[in-house]
Order: sequence, then C-alpha cells, then structure tokens
Amino acid sequence: MITKAVAVSGSVPDGSLVGQLRRLRRFRRAVYESFTRWPDVLFEMVDALLCHPAGWSRCRI
Repeated sequence: MITKAVAVSGSVPDGSLVGQLRRLRRFRRAVYESFTRWPDVLFEMVDALLCHPAGWSRCRI
C-alpha cells in the first residue's frame, strides 16, 4: 500500500506570509517606539487611518 502525506492549504503556514507578518510586526513596533509622547493614542490613530478603506480621504488635519 502506498500512502502520501497531503497538506491542507490552511494547515501549513505560507513561508512568505510568515515573513511578511514578521516584517509588519517590526514596522509597527518601530512606528510605536518613534512616538515620544502618548504613543498609544498616536499609534491607534495612525493604525486607524492606514487600515480604514477611505482613511486618508477623510482626514482633515
């Protein structure tokens, strides 16, 4: 009897995806650490602007 292992697409993380998430984590940490005052508030505001589909078009600074 011949058997072979087959990985289900969701069960094995994509190496490039893991690398991209690692880079994103480092970027987010660097942005957070660059804020000297109120880092939590500023980081959440930047994150909301970048993640919202129309973030920059609604931003009025």
